[in-house]
Order: sequence, then C-alpha cells, then structure tokens
Amino acid sequence: MKTTEIHMKPETLRAFTGHWGIVGRNLEGAGKDSEVEVVGTETFQWLAGDFFLQGNWNHDFGKATHSGTSIIGFDVDSETLVSHNFDNLGFSRRYELDTDGLSWKFTGETERAIRTFSRDGESFDEKWEVNRGGKWKPLCELHGKKTGI
Repeated sequence: MKTTEIHMKPETLRAFTGHWGIVGRNLEGAGKDSEVEVVGTETFQWLAGDFFLQGNWNHDFGKATHSGTSIIGFDVDSETLVSHNFDNLGFSRRYELDTDGLSWKFTGETERAIRTFSRDGESFDEKWEVNRGGKWKPLCELHGKKTGI
C-alpha cells in the first residue's frame, strides 16, 4: 500500500488501536538481558483529528523496564508513514513504516521490526532486530493480545 494512500485513509492504522497485553522474550541482541522474559502492556489511541496515533508501552524484563511513547502518522514532507519513539532510556528514534495489510515493517537506523496482526485483529506477533557492529541480530520476540478497546 502506498504511503500516500495511508495518509488519505488513516483508518489503515486502526489495527494498532486499543489496549494490549504483551508477553515475549529478549534475544541475543539484548546482550546481558538476552533470554529474559518480557511482560507488559501497550495502548494506542487516536490524537484529535484521527491522523496520528499515540502509543504508550511499558515492558518489564527481569529487574528492568522499557517504557515510552510513540507517535505514528504520515509525514507530509517526506511522504512517508513514520513512528517517532521516545523512551525512558533516553532514546529518540524514528522509524519508517510500510505495510502489506496485516504485516507492518518498522525500519530505523539501528533497529527494525515486523509486527504481524492476526486476521481477526485480536493479536499480533512482533520481531525486533538491532544492528550491532554492522550485523543485524535478533533483539526480542513479542506477542500481543488485545485486552480492550
């Protein structure tokens, strides 16, 4: 789907909306936190105007927490669907998004992911990778189950 079509049809982002329970695990790319279970929540809701989604996440793994906020929407200047993420670790990241309908690719300079929603929209599987020394390594695998609207 062309990103200009997404700008004209913001309902395409509707798959993200709602409250999600998250389970998963960190992988090799997480370094000392690899093989640690991940449990958390995510919530996505429309900002006024229904052009941008605000997402908030809180993932616990071991004794650590990764939490933050995402703003997802169409960047008119670059004609690209983007996600701007800000987290409790001090990172500000920008990802370009692309979709074929059920699968969403997030591509950033140092991280990338694929989130694939189930056909009924009630769950998703997500795989993240991180670039370490020029090589992409698996960072984490997450599964989300919708817990509310």
